[in-house]
Amino acid sequence: MSSKPSLNPLSTLVHFLPNPSSPSSQLLLFQYLPQPFTPYPSPNALIFLPGLGDTPLTLPYIHDLAKSFPLLSPSYTLFEPRLSSSGSAFGYSSLKQDALEINSCIKYLRETVGLKKVVLMGHSTGCQDSLEYLLSYGDVEGVILQGPVSDREAIYMSCEEDEIKRSWEEAKKMIKDGKKDEIMQKENLPAVWRGSPMSAGRWWALSGVGGEDDYFSSDLTDERLTEIWGGIKEGVKILILPSEKDEWVAVFINAEELIKKWKGFCKPGVEVSELSGLIPGANHRVDNTKEGEWWLIERVIKFLKEEV
Repeated sequence: MSSKPSLNPLSTLVHFLPNPSSPSSQLLLFQYLPQPFTPYPSPNALIFLPGLGDTPLTLPYIHDLAKSFPLLSPSYTLFEPRLSSSGSAFGYSSLKQDALEINSCIKYLRETVGLKKVVLMGHSTGCQDSLEYLLSYGDVEGVILQGPVSDREAIYMSCEEDEIKRSWEEAKKMIKDGKKDEIMQKENLPAVWRGSPMSAGRWWALSGVGGEDDYFSSDLTDERLTEIWGGIKEGVKILILPSEKDEWVAVFINAEELIKKWKGFCKPGVEVSELSGLIPGANHRVDNTKEGEWWLIERVIKFLKEEV
């Protein structure tokens, strides 16, 4: 998260929804408002899903994206939910829970607000959320994947191998003992992952081969790729925008070749946009280059206006 304060604050309208994961709490759905103020959204929605540890508005480029909509893409309104897994709560949540809550947001926008088209835009683990939703529910016209990376491969880049193996052994033991949803002891996790509570089940989902979060690893089998990309329903448009200098992608991984590979597993009627490509000069969060940020925003808006 950037510590630099925003000099251009955004106006927002907050929608309060029942939370299907927890009847005693509510989901918050932030609607970014154009200027001059109007509470009535455009007929279509782009729902932004941030990554692990993020909360609404923490990703820097969301500010400029929201402010671009009224002029460059007036038929879309930008929304961002605060899911139960937001912030440090990701460690005891799951993609399935996220998808359930995303589905509630989409049903609300379609049935209560009366919006027509809905497009998901995921950043980082928000990309896993987007695909999990597509495969579980599928009720969207398009999906944008910005910074899709493998959590498993990123963990190998940032942690010592013996730490990872030790954490796996403990997670597997807890799961076998029926303690999947219980929090692991900090000392049993790699040092860089001790800042947030982590259940055994979520740690295995993030770090294990074939874990529930394992959507973008470069070594996935053809069978798994068929389940993922071949499982997307016909008619969905997809835009894939990895960062050219993503610090969480290993040097041996060719992101452009991965896009081609993923595209090859999509069934007829599922379109991966020709606008897909690497964001020039950008790191994972696209907060190191204004040129890269505006390239990203232009691609997103062109995709929404011309292809969805």
